[in-house]
Amino acid sequence: MPVRWVEWSDEAEAAFEAYLDWIAERNLQAAEEIRVEIEDWTRLLAAHPGIGNPNRWPGFLVHGDKDRNKLIIYEVFDDRIEIAAFRDMRQDNSKLRLRPKSK
Repeated sequence: MPVRWVEWSDEAEAAFEAYLDWIAERNLQAAEEIRVEIEDWTRLLAAHPGIGNPNRWPGFLVHGDKDRNKLIIYEVFDDRIEIAAFRDMRQDNSKLRLRPKSK
């Protein structure tokens, strides 16, 4: 299986950066560790896009990080993976509306 390019939507990237900023205000080392963990996971995702789980958003897969209470919601295309949302598991995610892009 080919390795795909991973790209973040503007909204997902902004949410991820805001989360890292919030963590960094409290513990800079922890923020860097989290950044590395997520970057490592996205490299794994690029090679194995099916590792996520089906969910309430048709057309998307989800990776849940229970240690950090985070959801990474993504869509798989032939040539890339797009991370559509970076969310907190404790949020009311039932109101999140995602529309798959045409493949």
